[in-house]
Parts: sequence; C-alpha cells; structure tokens
Amino acid sequence: MTSRVIAVTGASGGAGCTTLTLHLAGALGGVAVDGRPLGNALELAGIELDDGLRWPALMAGSSAGDPNRAISSMPSWYGVPILGGADADTDIGDPGHIEVINALSMQRIVVVDVGCVDLMSGRGEALRNQIGQVIAVARPRVTDAAKVAALVRTCGAPVHLAARVARADTMAPWDLSNAYGCRVATVIRDVRGLPKAVDCGVGPSMAKPRWNAGRSATPRGATPEHAAASLARMVRGEAP
Repeated sequence: MTSRVIAVTGASGGAGCTTLTLHLAGALGGVAVDGRPLGNALELAGIELDDGLRWPALMAGSSAGDPNRAISSMPSWYGVPILGGADADTDIGDPGHIEVINALSMQRIVVVDVGCVDLMSGRGEALRNQIGQVIAVARPRVTDAAKVAALVRTCGAPVHLAARVARADTMAPWDLSNAYGCRVATVIRDVRGLPKAVDCGVGPSMAKPRWNAGRSATPRGATPEHAAASLARMVRGEAP
C-alpha cells in the first residue's frame, strides 16, 4: 500500500531536498508541501510570482476544510501543485498544520519537504505519526551519517537514503547502508546547472545512472528527476 504522506529531509542544508520533493511529488501525482519556515520551493520552481494559495492564506481561510479546492488553488510547476510561502512562524508540527496535511493526503499523496533532520526531530511526535515513509538526502560523509543514524533510531517510519555522489575523500554511499542499517534507495549526482534551469522552467533531463570506470567504481548517480522516478516505484511497493 502506498504511503499517503512522504517526508523528505536532509542531513545538512543544501542537500537537495526541495528539488527531490518537487520531482517525487510529480512522479507520484501528488502535492509538494514546503514545510520549512521561509522555505523556497516556489522560488526554486520559478513560480514565486504566480497567483495561488500559500500557507498563510490557507490557514486563515475556508480552503483549509476543502482539500480539493485548496489543491486546485495552489500554484503549480509542470502540473505539480505546490503549497509554499510559509512565514517565519509556520510550524508544520502544530495541530492545525498537521490537520491540513492529513486532509490533503485524503485526496493525493503528499510529499513534504521538512528541511534538515534537526528540524524534523524537533517538530514533535504528532508530525512523525502522520509520515508513512522518509527519504533522507545525505552526502556520504561521517557527519551526515551520524544524523541519518539518529533519524533511523527515532523516526518510527521506514527511512530510505538518497545518497549524494561520493568524492574521493568521503564515504561510499553503501558504507552508510552497512553502518547504519538504512537502505540506499538511490544515488543522486550533482547537476550544476539545475538551479538556473529550474528557474527558467526547464526541468533536468532524465538520465540513467552511470558508473565510473575507476578503481572505486563509485556510482555517478542519477539526475534528481530520474532518482525521483526510482523512489516513486519504491514508495508504491513496485519492483525496480
């Protein structure tokens, strides 16, 4: 059975959670929710100036009780509704915001960008109880691994690792899996031109994972778009 609420979290800032959230929501036909105070999902998608429902208006208006109306009123990126525009006081761990996420999940799968692992850990048991699966985006290095390990111990939901490509001075992605019991679901490579491309409304091209020919045979990884498609199959319980 497909989980209705998927959380995407990062072991550190700038790991690529927001980009993966947008693509995963698209691959699942769901709603992307930016759950971070002052989050930038709309800016990353290049639609921050588009009309549409944001967090403050949703919480203050009647749309909170009508999830279909709320979803249709959100600004969208390639058909993906995005709930963003959170102000500094937004806390998706409070009962009102959890109620909204739960209502949205009755209509579509909800993919929530909860920011870094530290923020997720501080948002309370009520939020964690709503989450069916967690995608942890982490660079293969010791500091990120420690945070992923703590998340696996305390989350209560299955945690899957989206590992960033390893460099020569870092841990290999599978080392994270072996050391902390967290399955490496996909390996994502850096796409240097992605921010500019997304800002222009052009998503990254889909590419199959490739492998280095060097001694380490470290995977070069997939684009965020291809990684999201792979994660979507995993979330649905489909065979790779």
